[in-house]
Amino acid sequence: MCEANGYVYYISARDPQETIIRINQDGSNPTVVTDGYYYIGGLTADNNNIYFVAKAESSNTGMIYRLPLNGGKAQKLIEGNVRALQNVNGRLYWEDYNCPEGVITNDTVTTIQIKSMNPDGSDLKTPLTLTVPTLDEGPFYFLAIADGIYYSTATVNTDDYSEYSDVYHMDLSGESPAKLNNDPLRCIHKLFYDRGKLYLLVENDLSADPFSSSVVTLDQGGETKAVLNHVGYFPQDFACIEYCGISDGTIYYFTMKKTAGSSASILMNFHQYDIDKNKDVIIKRNVDMGDSSVGTIASLRGKSMKGNSVGLYILGNDTYFAPFQMP
Repeated sequence: MCEANGYVYYISARDPQETIIRINQDGSNPTVVTDGYYYIGGLTADNNNIYFVAKAESSNTGMIYRLPLNGGKAQKLIEGNVRALQNVNGRLYWEDYNCPEGVITNDTVTTIQIKSMNPDGSDLKTPLTLTVPTLDEGPFYFLAIADGIYYSTATVNTDDYSEYSDVYHMDLSGESPAKLNNDPLRCIHKLFYDRGKLYLLVENDLSADPFSSSVVTLDQGGETKAVLNHVGYFPQDFACIEYCGISDGTIYYFTMKKTAGSSASILMNFHQYDIDKNKDVIIKRNVDMGDSSVGTIASLRGKSMKGNSVGLYILGNDTYFAPFQMP
């Protein structure tokens, strides 16, 4: 989901293809602004256009498209293994993961790149190229903002398959990369930037604190400082749900209540945590984020719409959330 010029844009599944829908911030006047595409993702926008990624029906290769905010004919900009499309300072940034072909062994390596270009598809650049072992790639995340690019890399311990991450900062052009943390962090699942500070959603030590994660930040010396513990608790064999967002000094996140073992209905409480006051408040109880709710996007202000976005989005004066399909 994304916001532009007072409208919210989201992805709607209209079998067998998907479309992008524009609504007013109060949820009124839904309008289809695209033709049908397969696997739309990575919505981002500026004052004139919306940008998105769509894939062919049977291919991992994605195409970046540019579309006027009011709809019309989408223009193809570039093709690649596009993930995490972002827009900052008048340029588009994305991750390009080179999917290897053929037999993959312990010695097989591949590349992860951050690429950028102008909104019209010109001036293609590659600020970052990493060579990583294919089998132990681990999660890679990046966040492009006005002061540069933050990105995390992970390594996998082959003895117990635990993951540890490092986080870096570099200029938008790729210059002056610098590691920010002193000691390896538990696996990073998300990067946030709010009020001049970087926040990380990290997995907790599973042996001591199973199936939970925390929001942390780093001081100027690279030391980890916990901000909020136990985000997204799950009594199942996977850890962080990533339903977490930060805006203007407030963390919004979900915690799951006990269930009867079925994923059809999973009730969760929606929290609002004031970082400065160290105050946590439950602002919505018993939100159903289970399988029965998949395909519905809800909001704090009571809007409900059909769509296949996943996660939590803070847009304009509202907060939107959509269920994740449980295993």
